[in-house]
Amino acid sequence: MNRQLAEAVVAAFQADGPEAARRLFAAFSEGDWKRTTKWLHRSGLALYFLDRMTTLGTEDVMPPALVRQLKLNLAENRVRTADMFEEFVRLNTALMRGGISYLNLKGFSLAPAAFADPATRYLLDLDFLVTRRDIERCARVMESHGYMLKVASGNTWEFSAGTPVRTSMRDLYRVRPVKSVEVHMVPEMEEARAQLGGDRMSRMQLQVLDGFEFPALGDADKLLSQASHLFQHFQCEWTRTAWLLEYNNAARSYRNNSSLWRDAVAAVDAAPETRTGIALASLVTSVTFGT
Repeated sequence: MNRQLAEAVVAAFQADGPEAARRLFAAFSEGDWKRTTKWLHRSGLALYFLDRMTTLGTEDVMPPALVRQLKLNLAENRVRTADMFEEFVRLNTALMRGGISYLNLKGFSLAPAAFADPATRYLLDLDFLVTRRDIERCARVMESHGYMLKVASGNTWEFSAGTPVRTSMRDLYRVRPVKSVEVHMVPEMEEARAQLGGDRMSRMQLQVLDGFEFPALGDADKLLSQASHLFQHFQCEWTRTAWLLEYNNAARSYRNNSSLWRDAVAAVDAAPETRTGIALASLVTSVTFGT
């Protein structure tokens, strides 16, 4: 990977117009791009970057072969995203009919604040937040729809459906034969705060995407959840750069929403154990993308 080129890609999301974007990439060769392409995909930025350069009219800063490949990847990912949205609707409908107390986390629920077009996002799985009392019933709903419990670790139960097959980077944006779901139980400490309004379930909202209505976190909780998710990965072996971009996009979209920021402060005050992680995630994102 050419580190300077990777830094230029990140900087392009802050570039003030086409000419500023062009200057960022003037010194890089086709070889630099080839060495950095794998990082572009693994960072989750590839399709976001294509969209950014297309919007600015500066796709030609990239080698023509890379532009063609990214446009093909976008077309593939659009099909994959549509397939995942069908599954999203199917599972949400099943959970609603099953009377499960749940919310959607991450993924589709982050649109449009974190990303305008879901097809430009590299979505891996579906995530749900479920009350502890409903986790067993939720598991039965998943099993009735072809999902098997693979891992139960702490507050997270991981399910998958389908037969695993060997894939390569060429298959990254294609429809996968295996579907994955993570069900997250509301932590005990958070449930204990429920009567005081200090839990995310009590602050839920109904959200609509492509005509389908589903339960989701409140907007302030979505933002804080993105920050907490980043902090969790800061403590592991890797963090996808696209997650910082999405958090940055969401924060910027709410910049003038004083009511949301009051709600966010109140939520953090109700859960003081989250302060450090949210502060660190916000600082790193601000330094990286200039929020």
